[in-house]
Amino acid sequence: MITDTLAANALSGSIKDSSMLLSFMFNPDPEKAGTRSGLPPNEQERTKENRRVPTGRSWRINMEHAFIFDMDGVIIDSEPIHFDVDIRTLSHFGVETNEQELERFVGMTNPEMLGIFKQERNLPHTVEEMIEYQLNLKMNILKNLEIEPIAGVVALMEQLRGMNVPMAVASSSPRVFIEGVLGKFGLSRFFKTVVSGEEVPKGKPAPDIYLETAKQLGVQPQHCVVLEDSRNGMLAAKTAGMRCIGYLNPNSGNQDLAEADLQVRSYDEIPVRELFGNDL
Repeated sequence: MITDTLAANALSGSIKDSSMLLSFMFNPDPEKAGTRSGLPPNEQERTKENRRVPTGRSWRINMEHAFIFDMDGVIIDSEPIHFDVDIRTLSHFGVETNEQELERFVGMTNPEMLGIFKQERNLPHTVEEMIEYQLNLKMNILKNLEIEPIAGVVALMEQLRGMNVPMAVASSSPRVFIEGVLGKFGLSRFFKTVVSGEEVPKGKPAPDIYLETAKQLGVQPQHCVVLEDSRNGMLAAKTAGMRCIGYLNPNSGNQDLAEADLQVRSYDEIPVRELFGNDL
């Protein structure tokens, strides 16, 4: 993990070179940072020569690593849709709310969010009743959804696939909605596995979904990189022992991603080759 000092410097712009920043992310020993392995220079050169591989699509990554995508606000810009559906759902059951109040729930599962509202507002309705109404609204909207995947995300997936990096989706949305989104945009082909937050004991910010995803991928958590847009998701990834890239999506509400290892405003800012370069 990045030390607190290095993280502060990186986020303030003191560390401007992306390869240096990623060296700190994946090599926490300051004496070794800036090198691939921390070996003496002569050994570094020998190791580099032994591991030299062709560039381009034949480039191969160490299969111990994996890249995990959140979905809402990361693959598609769906957080505004969720805000709208949640407001309409809660209004249907007698609760008036707004987007600002809902920002604290971004990244959490629907049962958890609605369970909190039921408890806080003393609602007579069951969580199951509210989820059924909410999911029907979302699926009807999805059928007529005209938006495209977030700019650059498909190119990122193509680059990772070209490097043989296994990918997964770990989303708090119900599985039927996740699969509906991936199917609608033809993205299912990129992912080795998909995990819904409703399929694990605790949703984000608990680490359960990311630990389960790593298990299904057959990759150790510390070798996983997560792309998240919410504070709850970022905390889940970090608690799981994973590296986290925070995507600053303005449509995801006021999300504090300061504890992410790297923050980006567009996907072409992600230095993918440097990110996984330590094991080449």
